[in-house]
Amino acid sequence: MRVPFALLLLAFGGAVQAAPVTIDFSGDLEDGDVIQTQGFEFTSQDALSGSTLPVLIVDDPGNQYAVYCPTCLGLMTNIAGQPFSLQSVDFTSLVFFGPETDATLTVTGFYSGGGQVSQTVVVPPGSRPADLTAITFLFGSGWNSLVGVEFGATDILAAVALDNIVVDIVPIPAAVWLFGSALVGMGWFRRAS
Repeated sequence: MRVPFALLLLAFGGAVQAAPVTIDFSGDLEDGDVIQTQGFEFTSQDALSGSTLPVLIVDDPGNQYAVYCPTCLGLMTNIAGQPFSLQSVDFTSLVFFGPETDATLTVTGFYSGGGQVSQTVVVPPGSRPADLTAITFLFGSGWNSLVGVEFGATDILAAVALDNIVVDIVPIPAAVWLFGSALVGMGWFRRAS
């Protein structure tokens, strides 16, 4: 009886999952080179020159979006450095000049152990910042254990706006503690028998 109990502790010790976090850019956020909200940091870099550019916060009635310029690479990282899983993102494109066109966005996730995963997303146009129409893009199981996500628009006429980014962060210290306690429990039960 003691050994199966210890095995249960071991099996469920590493299975701790956190509830999803939705990053919605609400509150008193302002444009800036670095935007920090809900445990994540957002930065922007011009893909052509490499210079740092501000991440813009656009107000829509009842909502706020983080906006990256048309030639920018936006980077999202966890402030505490914990790996996370990307579940979904609401995207829209902002066309400030020229015809209303779809924007092509490349989303690249960087794994904590090295390597990367990439997905191309076609974002339909929002007409103007006051009429943002977002689509929700769901990411699959390959978007786990990430240390960073890069958003890069390939259309120079349209900026890309992000909102409602849903991530899961596995609480590593809690998982390690439970796994360690399961190992100690197994050792104790073995010694007691």
